[in-house]
Amino acid sequence: MPDYELGCRTGRATKQVRAQRIALGIPRLPPGPAQPWTADELALLGTEPDAFIARKLGRTTLAITKRRVTLGLPAVQYPNSKCRPYTRAEKLLLGTMPDSELARRLGRTAGAILGRRVILGIPKFQSRRRPWAASEDALLGRLPDEQIAQRLSRTLAAVMGRRVHRRIAKLNSLKPTWLPEQDRLLGTMSNAEVARRTGRSRRSVRRRRRALGMRRSE
Repeated sequence: MPDYELGCRTGRATKQVRAQRIALGIPRLPPGPAQPWTADELALLGTEPDAFIARKLGRTTLAITKRRVTLGLPAVQYPNSKCRPYTRAEKLLLGTMPDSELARRLGRTAGAILGRRVILGIPKFQSRRRPWAASEDALLGRLPDEQIAQRLSRTLAAVMGRRVHRRIAKLNSLKPTWLPEQDRLLGTMSNAEVARRTGRSRRSVRRRRRALGMRRSE
């Protein structure tokens, strides 16, 4: 059976099942040929957790979830489960409709949907948010999130979400790293102007300039 379904039956996380299967040299269950849906099968959708119905019908949990969501049927919570993992089909639906609507269909809270979207870096439904450029991604973790947000004219939440999605650690140092473009400003203008443009103190600018052996601009 699929890793996810086995995890549901044994009470283990999908990644634990996958890791154990790989360690034992057991290949992944190949997908079988598509089977037409009968009226009786469709009637079962949304009456029990997807994994339970998948086991009854001999289908994958992914197939059950996709078909149920297509029909607009809400999910049924797993018994005695406080936090169920997101299936691949559920992740593909994030951002394709309002969080409140997807929460109703998946049997989750709108807050849970919002949190998962932020972690995965998926914009909300019909968002006008502009895509991230490579030069913007290069700043993540090298400057404080607040400074990046101000510099890029983005919200702090957007910066934090993007950094978490790319698995970049937050900068905890009180002395953020100097970027190449910031170093190039040294010696071309006054310390006060460099401090204003980089969001640093004059003292920090003066120390950096001296460390690089650059003269102060007149």
